Amino acid sequence: MSPLKYHRDLAHWTEFVRLAQARVYGSGCGSRSWQPARCRKDAGWVLGSREITMTEQGFVDAGNGTALSVDWPAIEGVSVARNIVVLWMDRTAGVFIPRIAFQSDDDERSFIEFAGKRAGAA
Repeated sequence: MSPLKYHRDLAHWTEFVRLAQARVYGSGCGSRSWQPARCRKDAGWVLGSREITMTEQGFVDAGNGTALSVDWPAIEGVSVARNIVVLWMDRTAGVFIPRIAFQSDDDERSFIEFAGKRAGAA
């Protein structure tokens, strides 16, 4: 699978945080006073230009001077939300990819299928 290049912005981060909160607290609950904008930089680990490369063993999410290498057994699931796809490492941590990064619906489906089949694999 070819590397996927994308850019995450505050809207993507906010959607990810809401998904993570819902996984912990259920929908409609959680810390309403928490503000995602206070916990990120415009070009750092969370936001900015990224590239994800997937292999049979796992994936590397890299950009802005950082790289996260993850083996598939560490991924507990894949979620598709309105604007992002999330590779979950636990209930509140994951790698999120803007859906606009995919060239087509078929590319997105292939990515999700590839990751989904390998998530949690021993």
